[in-house]
Amino acid sequence: MHRAVLVKQAIVDGKKLIDRLLLQQFPVSAAFWFHDSDSIRWRLVIASPTAESSGPIASYSAVQRALRTLRRSSVSLDDTVVVSPRANDFLDLRNWLQGAHIAAQQPHDVWLEDAYVYRL
Repeated sequence: MHRAVLVKQAIVDGKKLIDRLLLQQFPVSAAFWFHDSDSIRWRLVIASPTAESSGPIASYSAVQRALRTLRRSSVSLDDTVVVSPRANDFLDLRNWLQGAHIAAQQPHDVWLEDAYVYRL
């Protein structure tokens, strides 16, 4: 089975989306691209307390609003996953990333084999 490639444009557009969410006062605790080996694609994981406090509909609506303001983004709503920063799956993934030698105070924009981290 082959791995899908995360292209530079997706990295740039993902950063634009995160910046837009922050401008729109949507709290982002962590954001990174992660290669999902089950679906053989890359997902932009966005951890936000809004996912827990307001629920998934409000969270994905905020992402969709932010995407609409970006011109010709290569990132779609289908590429994103919004999770609570307290969700077990997210905590496991964050621990895996930190185990891959990314310290909590790591610089932004770090590339790993299965992830591209904007903020952790």
